[in-house]
Amino acid sequence: MNAPLSLIDFCTRYPDETVGEAMQRSVAFAQQAEALGYERIWYSEHHNMPSIVSSPPRY
Repeated sequence: MNAPLSLIDFCTRYPDETVGEAMQRSVAFAQQAEALGYERIWYSEHHNMPSIVSSPPRY
């Protein structure tokens, strides 16, 4: 039996990078993962960290 492969992405924002650029890089990462056969990508939830763009879900 094969287990589906997953990845986690922190959507890291590097110095001198905009939030939009970080998100674009994260989308490209997800697209490449899909092309390689990964089933899911998870985005971490972090609060008050300017270097992590993935935010907590809204209620």
